[in-house]
Order: sequence, then C-alpha cells, then structure tokens
Amino acid sequence: PPGVQVTLTFIVVNTASTCAALSNYAIYLWHPRADGRYSLYDDPADTYCRGVLYTNSSGQCTFTTIFPGCEPGRFPHMHFELFTNPSNALAGRFAKLTSQIVMPPEAAASVYSSSADYAASATNFASATIAGDPVFGNNTSGQSTSMTPTFTGTRPEEHTSELQPRAYLVC
Repeated sequence: PPGVQVTLTFIVVNTASTCAALSNYAIYLWHPRADGRYSLYDDPADTYCRGVLYTNSSGQCTFTTIFPGCEPGRFPHMHFELFTNPSNALAGRFAKLTSQIVMPPEAAASVYSSSADYAASATNFASATIAGDPVFGNNTSGQSTSMTPTFTGTRPEEHTSELQPRAYLVC
C-alpha cells in the first residue's frame, strides 16, 4: 500500500549467554496501513502490512515497510511476535514474545503532514497521546524509551529505523 517507506532492523540476542546472537528466530511484524486500517481485522480478505522474517547469524532481520498509520484511539505503533523457529511462526503458535513498538511523536507528525496518504491518520493522531494510549499509557520513562525506535533521515521519505537492541533481548 502507499505510504512513507521505513526500514526496521530487529536484533535478537540471548541475555543469559553474553548477548549471543540468536539465529533463525522468526519475527512476525504487522501494523495498519497509511489510513489506519488493518488487514485481517478491518479488511478480512487482505494481508497488507504483515510479514515474517528470520534472523541471520548476527541475530538480525530487516523489514522494509511503510510508516504505520494511526488508528482511532491509539498512538501510532507496530505489533510483533518473536518465535524460536520458523515452523512455529508459520503455524502462528508458541510465540516467545508478543509486544508493540510506539512511533516517535516527532516522526509521526512529520510523516502524517508530508503525505496525503496519511490524511485519516493525521486526523486520528491529532487527538492521540502516548499517555492516553491503552497499551503505552502506563509505561515508565525507561519502558517507553525501550519500546520506541530511533529514526534517522532528513525527509519523511528517508526515515529508517534501528530498534534499540536492549528493548528486544531474549533469554
């Protein structure tokens, strides 16, 4: 679907073993499209903005997707699940971790004001706050920091992200 392209790199390590990289783990990522609608939920016959990738020998996998839209009542975010092997991911069972990452407010404001594709999300975002979000609203400052990717790029269409490794450590 249309939207501002982003690249997200997940890093999965074993905290019980000097942060050794965990290879061949699967990450399932999903989020709303630019207008804030979800495939499978809002549009049951579609599977847009969803994907599974496997970590390499460095414990990394990199998704190329679009900046998520803002659904009504939520702050912009992405969902993910971590699986210990590809077969569990493909079967959708035995997730080791299910979580969400929150988009930085400055990045969301920049993206939503830069593209007509995000008009509905801009409207939803105008009344959304992290503090009022039902998932992120009770987080401590440290939790919020660990769940927020850092974006780089000078224009919205150049945004890329590397998730902070400490937020996604796996034992």
